[in-house]
Amino acid sequence: MAFAGYLVRGIVNANADPEYIGAFMNTPQMKKFLRSKCKSIVGMANINAKEFQAIPIPKSPFDLQRRFAAIVESVEQQKARLRAHLAELDALFASLQSRAFNGEL
Repeated sequence: MAFAGYLVRGIVNANADPEYIGAFMNTPQMKKFLRSKCKSIVGMANINAKEFQAIPIPKSPFDLQRRFAAIVESVEQQKARLRAHLAELDALFASLQSRAFNGEL
């Protein structure tokens, strides 16, 4: 595996929760800000490491960041359970359809 030299990796320090920073970086406002800082080269938008380091990130108290991350994790777990239930319901419905169309009902 090889990575391009222009890739930038963000690492959070002990005062920040990665889930919080990731969520912040994916807000529509932040994406708009990043687009405004990008330089387009050969149709690809780029931001350099120095500009990336200078991104202003709100400093919420760490305990609030952790609470946010816990809520996100809880919601993701609920979504996974709901997806599993939906898959089960889809399988049951497909089985019911099959039986109906084969005259087994």
